[in-house]
Amino acid sequence: MLLIAFLLIVNSIVAFCDEKIPLKTARKDVWEHNAVASCAAHLNTLNWGFDHEHTAYYALICQYPPAFDSWAMCIQDMINLEVTTETKQVSTFEKSLLYVQVLCSYVDKRSANISLEQYYFGIENGTKFLADIASIEDNTDEIFYHPIKVSVKKLRRLGHAYHGFSRNLDTSQDFGLAICFYFAFVITLISIINFLNFNAFKLLFHKYKLINKFRGRFIIPTLFHKHADYFTFNRYITGLLPTSCEAMMLCGYLILHLIVLFISYEFDPYNIIFKSRGIQVARYFADRTGILAFAHFPLIILFSVRNNLFMHLTGFTYSTFVTLHKWIGRMMILDAMLHGISYSVYAMLNQTFISSNKLSFWRFGVAAIFFGCIIIIMSFGFLRKHYYETFLYTHILMASLFFYSCWKHVEHIGWKDWIISAMVIWITERIFRIARIITFGFPIAKLQTRGEDMIHINIPKNGKQWHCEPGQYVFAYFMDPLIFWQSHPFTVMDLGNEIIIIIKAKTGLTRRLHKKINDAGGNYMMKVSLEGPYGSSAHVHRFDNILIYAGGSGIPGPLMHAIELSKKFSSEMKKRIKLIISARELSFLLSYKNQLFMLENTSIEVLIYITKPRAEPIELDDLSLVSDDYGSRDSVSIFSNSVSEFEQQLSTFATFHNGRPNTTEILKEEFALEGSLAILACTPPAFVDGIRNSTAQLMIYHPEKVVHYFEEYQVW
Repeated sequence: MLLIAFLLIVNSIVAFCDEKIPLKTARKDVWEHNAVASCAAHLNTLNWGFDHEHTAYYALICQYPPAFDSWAMCIQDMINLEVTTETKQVSTFEKSLLYVQVLCSYVDKRSANISLEQYYFGIENGTKFLADIASIEDNTDEIFYHPIKVSVKKLRRLGHAYHGFSRNLDTSQDFGLAICFYFAFVITLISIINFLNFNAFKLLFHKYKLINKFRGRFIIPTLFHKHADYFTFNRYITGLLPTSCEAMMLCGYLILHLIVLFISYEFDPYNIIFKSRGIQVARYFADRTGILAFAHFPLIILFSVRNNLFMHLTGFTYSTFVTLHKWIGRMMILDAMLHGISYSVYAMLNQTFISSNKLSFWRFGVAAIFFGCIIIIMSFGFLRKHYYETFLYTHILMASLFFYSCWKHVEHIGWKDWIISAMVIWITERIFRIARIITFGFPIAKLQTRGEDMIHINIPKNGKQWHCEPGQYVFAYFMDPLIFWQSHPFTVMDLGNEIIIIIKAKTGLTRRLHKKINDAGGNYMMKVSLEGPYGSSAHVHRFDNILIYAGGSGIPGPLMHAIELSKKFSSEMKKRIKLIISARELSFLLSYKNQLFMLENTSIEVLIYITKPRAEPIELDDLSLVSDDYGSRDSVSIFSNSVSEFEQQLSTFATFHNGRPNTTEILKEEFALEGSLAILACTPPAFVDGIRNSTAQLMIYHPEKVVHYFEEYQVW
């Protein structure tokens, strides 16, 4: 992608030096353009006594003086007919010279070198040697050797035919902006609501029963009971569904997109430009869908980047913006496919399909659609879930080729401003990423394996003023020759002087890393850099009652929330804080041993649910002491070398349960308490969806309750 970005920048620089390659798309439906284009098209269909060596379409009217003089007169007459005031008529005519020069530049540079004096001389000369008008009307097959004058009737029809054609191009551009403004409006609205959630207006805002019922029905719940967890129709049809809130945003977008596809066309009843109504429809629809496809470029990049200001303004997670990115991408490729199909139909009806296939813009368009379809196919849930790294690298490669093909497709006709704006966003965001990595540095981290598939990483801060709030995440880079260029997201635990990352080895990078550490005897020193932190920390401390769910690989964030809350609120304060941890085996929690014991002798109520039948005691590795920032213990003797004794030690301040927690019953108890309630969840997917749906249902039944649901689990 960096190479493609470099090539596009070079193309942009070249374009600045070449007026044939416009960077900014000018308005098409202006009379200085319509008059030039319509008169050129009409005069080019007549028979002139001129043999020229050029095959270029505009060679005749640009190089044969009688035809050029007729063109200049036709342009002036049409402008005088359509533009009201004399001053505007003169300025519009003089502006039209630029369009004349552009059209003649397609013949050769010498033909494009037309001065304003030559332009006016064409009118003077054409008027002087004007042909007999009557002969033109009687016999259009006549060969002309003198300038001709187009009738007023013909001028009106020509002008309005090109007005409808040009208007569709401008309207399509405006509709593309409308789609961008739709998302700008939604983000602004959500940002205002998010601001109200976390200041003095919060309690007032959430005390309205109607608002809470609306949130319970349309904002918080999942769509068809799944969001974090993959829906599966059969083995191969699988994917992630948006939440109800995300679905509402997408529904508004899809409705708007459908509307702008089919409204505001102005067809020519005389079929002057195109030979039939069917050809008009095919061409107009092809132009509309092509421009709308390009209008998605800034959005598709903006909603995929990590450094996204809108995440902080709206409170949305990165996974929400990735959901928008996916659906916008699908509609973009659908637009591109409709554009390709419609333009093919237009070419076949116009009998130019074979000749069009030989043109470079056509071939780059076909290539862009091909690359876009590969992106969509490789983004299917089954492939993304089971072959993520294959999906990721294919996605990057195909996206790069798609961008480049789109650029070359419109290189000489406009609409590159959509691509340029997207590339500016992409490059700027990459600069921020590099700055974050350099700011953090490349400290030497200690990597250890724990059990069969756990990796424990200690990263020293080395005095750097770098801080990560509970629930935030980073992208980690491991400085190994085979994997240094990869980055994966992990929730971290910031313990003051050091950062802890606990990873469950699965496939790809984490499995490779686990093997490397094991080969080194279970301990390995490696340079590591962190990009971040990203995301926002849930403001659960503002509520009277706080319920925190943690489980699986989602334990670090909620656990750090509990530790921070225990430091902030003493047992005497009227805060009820409950931490519920769900784990398959107690041995899984050994990696969090030091952090769990920070909750001893605090006001936090800790409940631990073990969902798998107990196994035999296993031996533990030696665990380091807790960082001084959180208070160290005198020795590690308090920690036992068996899971059973570890359980006994935890039992002094935590309650153990077998099986899965009954989410609905626990939430009912919390809803029955007085005061506001914050619910935070970061657990395995199905568990998260259950908590979200139960919360939404209880909000409908208890609309008088001030409740806020925070979800820190993310999947994309």
